[in-house]
Amino acid sequence: YHTRTGVFTATGTMKKLSEQLSGYHFSLCNQSFLVNLHYVTGADGQFVTVAGQKLAMSRSRRKEFMHELNEYLAKYSSKE
Repeated sequence: YHTRTGVFTATGTMKKLSEQLSGYHFSLCNQSFLVNLHYVTGADGQFVTVAGQKLAMSRSRRKEFMHELNEYLAKYSSKE
C-alpha cells in the first residue's frame, strides 16, 4: 500500500481488497493497482496519474475505471 504516511505490505487478493474498500471510492485501473479516486490528478486513454505517478489502465478495466472516476468527480468535485 502506498499511503500519505508510508508504504506498507500485506497479503491477500486484489479482488478481496477491492470488495473491502468498495464504499471508500477505490477503483481498479488494472489487475495490480487499486486507486483511491480522490488522489487521481489526470487520466488519458491509457494511463491514470495518481500522486504524480502514471499507472497503466488495462483495456479490460478502462471503461469501468473511467465510469467510476467520472461518477466520483461529478459527485465530489463541486463540493471541494
